This record gives sequence, structure tokens and C-alpha cells, in this order.
Amino acid sequence: MIDDEVKMKHPVSYYFKNKNVVVTTSGNMSKLAFECTKKALGIDSIIFASDYPYECLSEMMKYMDSLELTEEEKEKVFHLNAQKYILSK
Repeated sequence: MIDDEVKMKHPVSYYFKNKNVVVTTSGNMSKLAFECTKKALGIDSIIFASDYPYECLSEMMKYMDSLELTEEEKEKVFHLNAQKYILSK
């Protein structure tokens, strides 16, 4: 049943543009998908994660090393972005 009383304050695009959507790397080892996500959401909306025991952490780290990320981008993905979201709660 759809509740006609529930309404979003803004269109869906607003939430993407205003950094209300955050994704993780878990379950994804595709360079193309990562680059698409980076272009669509920005590096500030990506957080490193690995779905242990279903993903091998060493394979995930090899994948992350294969991406063309600056040191600043790596710091954001590996800890600064998560830290920012945790502290904002």
C-alpha cells in the first residue's frame, strides 16, 4: 500500500547533488563502476568497505591499489569520509 501522505521535500536529484547519498566499495571490484560512481557522486561520497568473509580483503586491497587515486582521494575513501559521516551524527 502506498501512503499518499509521505512526500519528499525535494526531488530525488536534490539528495544526490547535496551529498545525501553515500556508497561503499563492498561487493564491487570494477574500475569502470568505481569511476562512474566517482563522477556521479564525487569522491567525498565513497567509503571503503569489504564484505568479509564473502570478499577477500587482500584482493580488495589489490583492487583499490589498481585505481588511479591521488593520496588525498585515498585518505578520503579509506577513512576521512567515514569519519566525517560518523562525527556528523
